[in-house]
Formats: sequence, C-alpha cells, structure tokens
Amino acid sequence: MINISSLNREEVAGLVGQTLTDHGIDAVLTGGSCVAIYTGEKWTSYDLDMVDISYSTKKQIAAALATIGFQSIGSGNRYFEHPQCIYPIEFPTAPLGIGEESPIGEEGIAEIQTDHGSFKILSTTNCVKDRLINYLLYQDLQCLEQARYVAQNRPVNLEDIQAWLEAEGCLEDPLKLLQLI
Repeated sequence: MINISSLNREEVAGLVGQTLTDHGIDAVLTGGSCVAIYTGEKWTSYDLDMVDISYSTKKQIAAALATIGFQSIGSGNRYFEHPQCIYPIEFPTAPLGIGEESPIGEEGIAEIQTDHGSFKILSTTNCVKDRLINYLLYQDLQCLEQARYVAQNRPVNLEDIQAWLEAEGCLEDPLKLLQLI
C-alpha cells in the first residue's frame, strides 16, 4: 500500500486519476489545483476538484476511491477524504465547462504522468479561462493574477482565449488583460 501522506498534490492526483481510470471512470482535475500544478505551487488549493466526464454513478466513484482508502464524507458522495492525505477530493457536477463553453472536449484537456499514475487536467489554456471566468463574474483579482501567471509562464492558445472572452461578452484584448504586451 502506498504511503499517501508522503505524496505531493501532483502525485495524489496521479494516484486518484489512475484509480478512477482503472475503474472505468473518466475524470478531469479542475480549479485551484490546476493553478497550483501549473505554477509550481505558487498558489495552493486545499482540495482536488475532479469533474467526472464519464457520468459514472456516485456509488461507482465511491467504490473506486475506497480501494485507495478515500471515504465519502457528508451526504451525496461528492466529497472524499483519506485519513493520511491533506487533499480532500470534491466532485463538482458535470459537464466540464467554463462559463458558456460546455462541455469541454478532449482538445481542452491535458494529461500528466506521475510515478503513481496519470491524470487528466484542464489544459493550460483552459486553466487560464477558468481563472478568468472568476475574475469576470466576481472581480476576483487573485484569479486574474493566477491567469496572468499561467499565461506568462506556460504555452497557451491566445486565439482560443480571445474567442472565449468574446463569447463571454468581454471585449478586452487578451494580450492586455493577461499583460502579455
């Protein structure tokens, strides 16, 4: 059995992602943990948000996660904890989407391989859009700062971001918004 307390965020995501895959469940890491991974933990998140894009039952997810020691907390099998893991897992409701863009297809998803398995994660471009939607809707300046950092330090598709911004009703130039010029 793996000593899960010694695993970092990326390794836990790999273990969880691989376990889900091995049980026929297709899930994608989203939210703050994407930022944490893409920024080398410059920003942290206290959980792993995974969207089940295979629409498995909560019972199937719970059974898969139980094989590596995660147990459902609360009602509804949406939240899972492991007694030796600092990262609880949350399963926000599918479909995988950002703003009006839903569902996000395979082209918007990346995969990361770890020593403990592989996991799917929003692409860097969609990570930026995920942070920008929080800025656009809630004026969350930290999310804007995170979007800028990822866009400045990782490859992103600016044309895709611009088209998405326009679809969201934002006419700002992504180069200026993300401080790339």
